Amino acid sequence: MSTQEPGRTPPALTSLPRIEDLPRAGDGYDADRVQEAFETFRRVASGLSQVISLVLEPWRGDRKRFEPLYKRRWVDNFNELVEQADWVVAVIHDLIFELTRAANLVCAIVRIRLDPLFLLDEGVLTVQRQGAGFYFDSFRPLYRPDELDEGVGYVGLREFIDSRGSLDIHFGEGMHEQGWTAISLPSLPAG
Repeated sequence: MSTQEPGRTPPALTSLPRIEDLPRAGDGYDADRVQEAFETFRRVASGLSQVISLVLEPWRGDRKRFEPLYKRRWVDNFNELVEQADWVVAVIHDLIFELTRAANLVCAIVRIRLDPLFLLDEGVLTVQRQGAGFYFDSFRPLYRPDELDEGVGYVGLREFIDSRGSLDIHFGEGMHEQGWTAISLPSLPAG
């Protein structure tokens, strides 16, 4: 059942609403705050897209997968490559959680500033992650109030990697130089 209002058509699934498309409702619409939330989401999505495009390889038709070098052939530096691959996977997990945080921020800002019923029936966005056994953990990543007061902290990939250890939910922390080389474009400085 759709909660869509009659006469309102949803935006295409491939694009976010433009800031110009959002209604202004008296003092309730803080254009800068709404735009900042969407910009945060865009920056995180861009960082995740960059990492995935550099580490995933074609597999079985149009599918892609992450298969580290040490799983494809014999290597003398096995332990180093395992450490690098684990770091890359942790960065991907952390970026997925950060993207969910950013999406929850967009929903919260829209609820506060534009439409108090926005996605109210659906709730919040969560992430499920398979545990070591036959179970899944559910997480609800959100920005802390102090992060919102200071402005949302995601500026770019390098800064995120350096600071992700301070997040409420994270799977890795710190820099791994060989891992950074694997996920960064040549124009991004490592230090």
